[in-house]
Amino acid sequence: MPMTRPASLAVDLGDEGSIAVPLPVLGWASVAALYAAVRLAVALNAPVAGAELWSLSGAWAAHAGADDARFTGALAQAIAAATFAFTDSALPARLVLALLGSVVLAVAAARLRAVVGDGPLLVAAALVALDPFLAASGGTASSLALDVPVALLLFAVAVRPLATAWPWPVLAAAIAVCGPLPFLLALVLLAARLAVAQYPRPLTAALAAVGAIAGIAAASVGFGFRTLGLAVPPVDLFAASFDAEWSTGTAAELALLYGWPLLAAGGASAGWVIAGWARGADVPQGWQRLGLSWGGIGLVWLIAGAGSHAWAPVPAVSMPAALLAGAAAPRLWERLRSSAWRLAAPPLAAIAVMAASAGLFAFGWAFGRPNGSALLAILLVGGAGAMAALLAASRPTRPATFLVPLAFGFLWLVAMTGRAASPGPAEPVYSPAATAQGRVIRAAAIELADGRGRIAVHPDLVDDVTWPLRRSGTLLVTDRPPADAAVFLAPGGTTAPEGYLELEGPWAFLRLTGPPESVRGVLRWLASRNVHPSRDEPVAMFARPTP
Repeated sequence: MPMTRPASLAVDLGDEGSIAVPLPVLGWASVAALYAAVRLAVALNAPVAGAELWSLSGAWAAHAGADDARFTGALAQAIAAATFAFTDSALPARLVLALLGSVVLAVAAARLRAVVGDGPLLVAAALVALDPFLAASGGTASSLALDVPVALLLFAVAVRPLATAWPWPVLAAAIAVCGPLPFLLALVLLAARLAVAQYPRPLTAALAAVGAIAGIAAASVGFGFRTLGLAVPPVDLFAASFDAEWSTGTAAELALLYGWPLLAAGGASAGWVIAGWARGADVPQGWQRLGLSWGGIGLVWLIAGAGSHAWAPVPAVSMPAALLAGAAAPRLWERLRSSAWRLAAPPLAAIAVMAASAGLFAFGWAFGRPNGSALLAILLVGGAGAMAALLAASRPTRPATFLVPLAFGFLWLVAMTGRAASPGPAEPVYSPAATAQGRVIRAAAIELADGRGRIAVHPDLVDDVTWPLRRSGTLLVTDRPPADAAVFLAPGGTTAPEGYLELEGPWAFLRLTGPPESVRGVLRWLASRNVHPSRDEPVAMFARPTP
């Protein structure tokens, strides 16, 4: 069989000759740079919000030695709690977790290359780098920050088994101290193997059990920060994904708003694989079948939690969707190459012009401008659809029709990734969010209480103040502040207790931003980051007057 070399790019060095850089190397370098840039942007720009706010509040309480049900003993929370020994910022924890997750993903990708191939895996990696949910979870310090990397590593090990059993204790321990995603995938893998009587070797099972027990033991003692009793973070966090308020919008609303391109690509690719499998024309490879199983369990989780206020299930579908889309990419590329582009180019150009014009009319209508018209936008979209139908009706140009949804989905995905990486003041994916005003309230409360008494907090605000009032000393929780309380924080609208004066001003710890509720709202939100409505949860601040 003749040996072939991968395509390469020659770089002329003048008199010193030239060097050839393989295209896969350039591809991996580009995807790695994109992944790192997006995660770094998220770490630097994203507000502390949603699951991260919940997780950091629990981590801070554990660091301070306080009881808080939000501390689950997860590894990501333990890392955050460790960074609080020298800082009260979320940034160090974000950077450490992003770096650790990137290393784990790189190891997983290296194992998958030999099985999946550079082309499909590069497409999948690019989609992972661009997915807004994967970016938001991978660049923040939530308890779920390491879920996708550990799950992908488990997937890689299942696809390409380890030569030795000795790494299994580490992998099993990682599964035991992360969130629900790797745990659910491990259950799927175990069930699939047992169903076909493929039992693990005794040494592998024993080492994995030792690792899992060690992980649960570490979580149960809170990694030394606070003893929890028996704690299994994946189970606790799975329950929290249904009960906790990790987002203002529901999982279904946010998935459709931000992540539909990748979900649609994964769904179409899965349908393609299953259809070919059913016809007997193309039996999917083992890693594709495993990807279908992963996507299936993730889809069940997403459907079950569609109405919950947490988008945690979305990455459980996005990651296998990226893998399946990568698997379909080579065939799609061959289809596109087979199209008669000389015939398809004019209709595609017309579709692009009509789509752009429809966008201008639609955005103008959304903002009530004279040049806006919903009717013209609808007519132009209909014209673009008719032109696409004509392309699809002709066999020589039919493959070119795929370019229309691909272009629209790609543009939407890039736009949503930009919003995740550089969010505006009101971004639904980061809600509820800690306000910048929380620092002002903390500084004012500390100054007013200095030498005059304690800071008292109403019981209804206990969960809200843990993060913004960190390093404020011991807080007194009561609805009736005692005589030694110099400052009292209560929900907005609370009547001033006797002996206290209310400090005027719109005070708030949390900002709530829901998804757009109408077509006009979606268009306005797409066009501008600063017009989408949000509301602050009002807080009343009272202080005893200086004698």
